[in-house]
Amino acid sequence: MYAEHAAAMQANTMLIMSRTQSASQAATTGKQLNDLGLRALDAPVSGGVVGAEAGTLTIMVGGSQVDFDAAQTALTTVGSNLFHMGSECGMGSTMKTVNQLLCGVHIAAAAEATHVAENAGLDLAQVHSILSVSAANSWMLGNRGPRMLQDDPAVTSAVDIFVKDLSIVAQEAHRAKSGLPLAAAALQMFLAAPGQGHGLADDSQVIRAYRGLNRGAAT
Repeated sequence: MYAEHAAAMQANTMLIMSRTQSASQAATTGKQLNDLGLRALDAPVSGGVVGAEAGTLTIMVGGSQVDFDAAQTALTTVGSNLFHMGSECGMGSTMKTVNQLLCGVHIAAAAEATHVAENAGLDLAQVHSILSVSAANSWMLGNRGPRMLQDDPAVTSAVDIFVKDLSIVAQEAHRAKSGLPLAAAALQMFLAAPGQGHGLADDSQVIRAYRGLNRGAAT
């Protein structure tokens, strides 16, 4: 996509890459753009649609200090938490990979815990009320947990997105020869959910994969 439009851009034009991609892909694309006389920032975001609309996204930026400073007006239009991760394209995406690893594991862990409570016959609304004021609480539990109790919640981020993001985590781990057993386990559950037909459902619905695993059929 970038290469397709780069030829039409004026020299020294800055392109800000905010998609979730591997650090190696960000570095390669950044170099390709630089070789074409363009400037590039690797600037993935966290905060979702709500954060974008409110202008409160967290933005993790890799690229030169000069380019980071020059992009402040554009970046602060959508983000209130800006972090310069380093001078190379790929450093922002490395940080986003760390973020998505934790997000995916936290959602899967919340789904697993909710499913245990569900199978035990506990009142799930009460379970989440208790967890929200207990040491086990997390941002993802508080945000996704209530949606796990709904049959068909509105989609804010699809299961398939975490299949992609956790696959990037696995790819980067393979490249670095690093064992990431928790991320690998979370990825398997996110892969199982679309296998049961839930890929386009809200990512909280990874809980359906646990139901399918332990009841013998998807629900």
